[in-house]
Parts: sequence; structure tokens; C-alpha cells
Amino acid sequence: MISEKKIIRRIQELTGQIGEHNKRYHDKQSPVISDFEYDVLVKELEYLEKEFPHLIRTDSPTLSVGADPSPTFQKIRHHEPMISLSNAYSFHESVDFDARIRNQLSKEIGTVPTLDYFCELKIDGLAISLRYQEGKLLRGVTRGDGQVGEEVSANIREILDIPRFIPFKGSVEIRGEVYMERNELHRINAERLLEGDTPFANTRNASAGSLRQLDPTIVARRRLRFFAYSIVHAMELGPNTQSELFELLHSWAITINPHASLCGNLEAVQAYIQKWEQDRSGLPYEIDGVVVKLNPLSYQDLVGNTAKSPRWAMAYKFIAEEAKTVLKNVFFQVGRLGTITPVALIDPVKISGATISRATLHNKDFILEKGIGLNDEIIIKRAGEVIPEVVMVAHKPANSIPISFPERCPSCDSLLVESDELVAVVCPNESCPGRVKAQILHVVSRDALNMEGMGEKLVDQLLVAGIVREWTDLFSLSPQKLSSLERTGEKSIANILSQIEKAKQQPLSNVLFALGIKFIGEKSAQQIATHISDVRDLFRMTKEDFEKIEGIGQKSAQELFNFFAAPTSQELIHALIDLGFTLQSDSKRLSQKLQGKIFVVTGTLEHFSRKEIEELIQSHSGKVAGTVSKLTSFVVAGTSAGSKLDKAQTLGVPVITEDEFREMVK
Repeated sequence: MISEKKIIRRIQELTGQIGEHNKRYHDKQSPVISDFEYDVLVKELEYLEKEFPHLIRTDSPTLSVGADPSPTFQKIRHHEPMISLSNAYSFHESVDFDARIRNQLSKEIGTVPTLDYFCELKIDGLAISLRYQEGKLLRGVTRGDGQVGEEVSANIREILDIPRFIPFKGSVEIRGEVYMERNELHRINAERLLEGDTPFANTRNASAGSLRQLDPTIVARRRLRFFAYSIVHAMELGPNTQSELFELLHSWAITINPHASLCGNLEAVQAYIQKWEQDRSGLPYEIDGVVVKLNPLSYQDLVGNTAKSPRWAMAYKFIAEEAKTVLKNVFFQVGRLGTITPVALIDPVKISGATISRATLHNKDFILEKGIGLNDEIIIKRAGEVIPEVVMVAHKPANSIPISFPERCPSCDSLLVESDELVAVVCPNESCPGRVKAQILHVVSRDALNMEGMGEKLVDQLLVAGIVREWTDLFSLSPQKLSSLERTGEKSIANILSQIEKAKQQPLSNVLFALGIKFIGEKSAQQIATHISDVRDLFRMTKEDFEKIEGIGQKSAQELFNFFAAPTSQELIHALIDLGFTLQSDSKRLSQKLQGKIFVVTGTLEHFSRKEIEELIQSHSGKVAGTVSKLTSFVVAGTSAGSKLDKAQTLGVPVITEDEFREMVK
């Protein structure tokens, strides 16, 4: 028999641990344990509190939801608490959930009814409450601690999925999830790395970090998305079921998840869960489970809520796309700005069908914070197409060896330095072979000069042979020089030379991105290229001139000024012009056929990739949006078009085929 003293001590330990993990997850967006491990701690505390109710603490995390609201934003008390869902990790728990509902309903109405459930994908984002008054969006509030949230109305209005007006007279509160698509996370993280900022760990952290920005223009640039999932006091507005509630939201042109489904029994619920656990990687956004709701709203009211969770709904959590393995070794990679990145060599392990043998360790601070050492049993994660990364230490064995961060560059042996600007350890030698290689790979990449076939193997060959010493040497390559390389025949040489000539015709924005100017990403390069009339205008611009360009901040403006004012940079630009580069302003190269038109592309296209058609629209002065609104000019719909097509039809936005679009740009 365990003494009450030990139980009190354990409750105290769990309360402290869960509280700290809540702060890390909600406030700092930097969790150190998995969702599953967190839920295990909560379930243990809930069990102890159930068995020993007289020992429940007033500060117990089981009595609240989320974390305290930030003092940065105005605090708003919710009209109705935003409670969280209870979690299940096995179908056995789903059966128990169904049994509890049946038992409760039998007490309330005397007979056990036939039950149907409404299933929704559990979007890994940030819960938001929207208040509309007389059809107008009044405000948006975060969940906060469930009772009080943060008002983020200015930021909410920058999310195109959230309409500013709905066709409803009166007051209504709509709740849903703000999220970010994987591709957008990749784009933002690429820019953050260029700007010396720490990349977001995942889409949820990126969503939360974006919604808490004080500058709404940052939110607009980050392309957040939204799915609605509930209406407070919905039955007062007409719906009798969760499925009818979704139909009402859809009629108001509010975005709902197109994969939500009515399941007639528990077996159908199980089939839905199995399908999406298998197919989740094909979605453009992250999901971490399925939400199962009792469909009749009247039954929801009868079953009721606990202090923390509804009894009529549960979240079936998927096992994360994670795996345990052993850290065998670490090597250090040199980036084009000299940043030293540690890469973990691990015992090969399968995640989502792929065999993983290496994963990023981010940086020196990450290794120290997590206490990661050689021989440790670690957890790695691979979500969607994101590069595998080490998450945390699962077990530290007796033979664990601390990771020694090098003092000298692994490529050129230069003494490494700490860079506060880049928040990293860097090699200061601009001629470092590792840096040069990374620079060349950046220059030839798709978003820069797009030189197909110029992969890492060929770049290594060129560097080892001494044919190329810096990236500009690529444009001095000749058949004679290339023929000295092993396994390089006439056909390969012709292809390389063809790619070199094609690179010279790339838009100015691509060339500016290829230059690798600190803090300047693909988007910034595009803004600069449409702002000027001639590339040499950049030589005469001041820091203040650069700051006037949309999306260019103070740090970026300073780097741009320093770069283009430098004689070496001006010599480089003139050399590129002499080599035959077409360095005209992108605004001069643009056709005006689609000027003032906003396009949304949806479905599977026959003749274009998504990126190709978006670039074609932009090349004709059109704009591409991610969501359909009243401002949308045309929706280009391929096969298997989903909710965007439905919304276009609801709003009366013209829908055109791929062939009709091709006629427009002939």
C-alpha cells in the first residue's frame, strides 16, 4: 500500500512537469516531449485525482486548458469556455467512449438509441473563436487557458479563408482551427534561415508564432489557413446535427474541411480512422488524428461536458510519424553563409515507408538544450516531406558520450566563430571549399538559376578537378574543360552547356536570389526585381530606398545596401552582363494580359505542375491566391477539384478549365 505522503509527492511532481510542458508547448512553441508522452503524464494525474479526490490541488493542470494568455494582447473572456478534447490512442478506447455515451443517454431518455457519429480530421493548428455581429467580423480570440484568450482580430482579418462578412443578421460565435500548409512552412523556414532566424519546428508552432505577431502584414505574408468546426449554441440557428451545422457553415461561405464525414456506426468510425491514418501524408497540411463527435446536437446537450472536456466528443490521436533509433555519430556540414550544421548518423529506421539513416541536429544550442550524446536512444521525426530531424533523447545509456562541437571548420580548418546575427557557429573563410560548394548548389537550384542535371556529384567533380573555384566559373566552362571529367561524354557535355545558356535567360528575381545576399529569400528577390527599371539602379539605392520596397525590413535593407554599394559586387554584376545574362527588370519582362486578375488553382492539372501555372500567371502580371474569395477573378479547376471549386460556385466566381486558361495567355 502506497502511503498518502508518496501520492501527494507524485501529484506535486506531475503538476509541476505538466505545467512546464504546457508553457513550452503553448507559450514558447518548443515542446521537449511528444504528445503521447504528455498524455501519459496527464492520464496518470487524472487517475490519481480520481482515486484520491481530497488530494486535488487548486492549481491542477487537469482543471484548465492550454496556457495563460500572453500579456502582449488584450485579454478577452470567452462567452462559453473553449474546452479541450479527451484523447484516445486505440480503438478499444473508442469502444469505451461509445459505451459511456450509451450509458449516459439510457439514464436520460430511458432507451439506448442507435448512434451515428460525425468524424473530422484533427488539424494540427491553433484553436480560434470568431465573433460576428450583424454579419460583420467583430473579433478573433485565441483559446488561451480556455476561459480567457488573446484578441488577435487584426491578424485574423489577414487570413483569406475567414470572411469579413457572412449572410447572417444577429450575433454568432464560430470556432475553428488556424493552420499552415507544409509547403508554406518550407518557404518560411527557408527565408528564416537566410535571415538568421531559427526555423519553426512544425506547422503548429509556425501558426501560433504567426498569429501572435504584432504586425498584421507579417501574418498576411505567411498565408495562414482556417477550417471552421463548430457554432456556439448552434441549435438556436436551426441545425439539429453536427452534419447540418457543417452545411450551415458552408452556406455562409466559411471554409470547412472537405474530408469530414457522417459515420452511421462505430465500425464506420473505425474505417474512417484507418483510412486517414494511412492517407494523412497525402494531405497538404498536418493532421494528428481524427475528431469523433456524436452527431445529434440534442444528444450532445444531454451527455454534457466535464470541467475540461465534452463527453460527446473525443480526439483519436495517431501515433506520430516518429521512431526510436540510436545516434551512432555526428558530422558537421558547412552552409553557403558558413553556418555549421550538425547532422546525426543513426541506425537506419523506417518512418512512413522511407528508410532514414541521417537527421538534422539543428545547431549547437539545440544539442546542449536537449542534452544529446553519442550512443543515446533518440526520437526522430519525419512529417510529410520535411527533412528528418532529431526531436529528443528517449534514453541516455551509461556509455553516452557528449557531442563535441568542432572549434575548426571541417572543410577548411579555419577557426570557427559564434555569430549572433545568424544565431549559429560559422566558418568566416569566404573561400572555404564547403561554403563554395554550398553556394554553387544554391546557385544551380530550381528557385535560383534552375540548372537541371547540375547535381552534387557533378559539382564535386568540378571542384576536385579545380575547373571551378567559385560559382561564376560555371559560365566559363567549355567542352574542352568538361571532357577532362570522368564519365562525361558528348551528350552530357552538350546538356551542361545547354543549361548554362538557359541560366543566362532566367528572370532578374532568380538571379538576385542566386546571388545569395544575406537575409534575401525568393519572395524578397521578386519584390526587388519588380521595383526597379534596371539592375544597375540597385548600385545607387540607399538603405532607405530599399526599406520602401514591400517586404524588405531594416536588416535586409542594410545587407542590400552593403552588397550593391561594394565595388566587388558591382564588378560581379557587370561581369554577368558581359557573360550574356538578361538582367532586365522583371516588370519590363512581364506581359500585361492578366493585369489586375486574381487566380486560384485547384485540382490536378494535365499540362502544368502547380508551380508552372503559378509562374505563368505571374509572368502575365496576374496574381495567385491560395483561397477563393469575392475578390477572386477566376478559379482554374483541374480534375478532383474540391472545396475551392464548391466555394467558387457558391460565390459566383467564374470557373475555367485548364484549356480555357491556356487560351487566355496565348
